[in-house]
Amino acid sequence: MLLIKNDNECKKICIWKDEIPFNYVSQDALNLCFNSGSANWYVGTICMEVKLHARHVSNYAMICMRYTNNKETGTDVIINFGRSDISFSSFVLPFNQDVHIGLDEEFANAIDDFFKECSLEKLPSGTIEILNGGYDEVGSSQMTFKKAMELLCFIFQHVNALDENELLRLV
Repeated sequence: MLLIKNDNECKKICIWKDEIPFNYVSQDALNLCFNSGSANWYVGTICMEVKLHARHVSNYAMICMRYTNNKETGTDVIINFGRSDISFSSFVLPFNQDVHIGLDEEFANAIDDFFKECSLEKLPSGTIEILNGGYDEVGSSQMTFKKAMELLCFIFQHVNALDENELLRLV
């Protein structure tokens, strides 16, 4: 686990590489297919928990995503979603506040919209799977999940040469 934060701790990002901080299987899934670009992504699983700018009410998202390079052309996207009664103690919210495990349908739809709006050059050929995630009832929104997906795609492209300052600038 890697925890990155700015000096006043109003922006925080927690990254797990090839590990998932909780065990939860979602009940429903959205499936998408796209033409792919020539992007090179890290093959594996990355989970990211992010707290965006503190002055925004909507500032929290957690997404766990796996990329598998199993196709020559095209990108398959699987977005697993569903609510859970399980909670998770956040690493980025004040006082390790508990957040809900799983993705509500509205957040799955925001991730779906992100991929539909995403430039195809950013997508590698293979399978991208949103395994699960987490949200805060007050501090999460569709906008936050779209921004989190933008960050997560950046991390998958640059995980081996990750620059903490550049990552915080993107938040």
